[in-house]
Amino acid sequence: MSDKKDRQDIVAEQQRQQRELIELKKKALEFEKDPGGFTPTVKGDAVKKKLTLSDLWYYGKFPLVMILIVAVIMAVGITQCSTRTEYDMTIVLYFKHYVSSAMIENVATVAEQYAEDTNGDGKVNVLVMDCAIPDEERLLDTGRAKSSRLMGQFASASSIVYIVDEEALSELDEVAGGVFVDDSLELPQYDGKAYSLNDTVFDKAFDAVSEEYSKEFKYFLIRRKVEGTAIEGKKNVSAYSEQADKFIKAVMLDPYLLNDMPQLTDAFGEPAENK
Repeated sequence: MSDKKDRQDIVAEQQRQQRELIELKKKALEFEKDPGGFTPTVKGDAVKKKLTLSDLWYYGKFPLVMILIVAVIMAVGITQCSTRTEYDMTIVLYFKHYVSSAMIENVATVAEQYAEDTNGDGKVNVLVMDCAIPDEERLLDTGRAKSSRLMGQFASASSIVYIVDEEALSELDEVAGGVFVDDSLELPQYDGKAYSLNDTVFDKAFDAVSEEYSKEFKYFLIRRKVEGTAIEGKKNVSAYSEQADKFIKAVMLDPYLLNDMPQLTDAFGEPAENK
C-alpha cells in the first residue's frame, strides 16, 4: 500500500512539473511576441528588477530614432534656409539649342553687372533659369522637365526679362499671337520687341566656354508683356516690371562693360582669358 502511494506521489509530482514547464514555455512565447506586454507573475515584492540602459534601448529605441531623425531634418532645413541665396532678379534663358552650365554661370555673372541690389543685402545675385530645349531633347525627360520649368516661368511675376535665340523668339511671338513679347520699350530689333546681344559683352559669356559660339547663333534680350496677361494682377509685378526696364536700358547704355569686365569661366570652370 505504501509503495503504491509513493508511486502516485511521484507521478503527481512529475505531472505538476510538466504543467509548470508548459506554463513557462507559454510565458516565454508571449514574451517573444510582445516583450512590452509581458508581466511576470511574482508574489509580493520578491523580485524587483532595475531598468538598465539595454532595457531602455530595447523598449525605447523606435521613438528615440524617430526623435533623432526629426532633429536632423530640422537642422538641415535651418542650415539650408540660412545659406540659401536671396536673388535680386530672375532672367529666363530660352534657347532652342544646347547651353552648358558654364554658359549659364557666365550669363549670370555678366547680368549682375547691370542689375541692382533690390533686397538690400549688399550683394547683387541674378538667377538665370535654364530653359534651353534642343530639338533632340524635346521628347526626353530632360526636355520635358525644362518645358515644365518654362511654363512655370510664364506664370511667374518675377520672370519679366528673357534671353532668347532667334528661333525661340519667333516661337514666342507667333505661338502667343503676338501678346507675349512686349514692345513698349521700342527696342532696336524685331519691330521694337528685341535687343540683339550679339557683339556685346554677352558674347564673351558664351564664347569663353565655346569659341565663336556667338557667330553660330543670334540671340536677343526681350521683355515679356504684363498688361492683359495672367500675371498682370500678381503681387509685386509692377516692381518687377520696373526692375526689368532698368536692366534692359542699362545693358543698352553700356553693352561692352569696357571699364568693369567681370571674370568669366571656361568650359572646365577655370578663369577664362578676358579678350
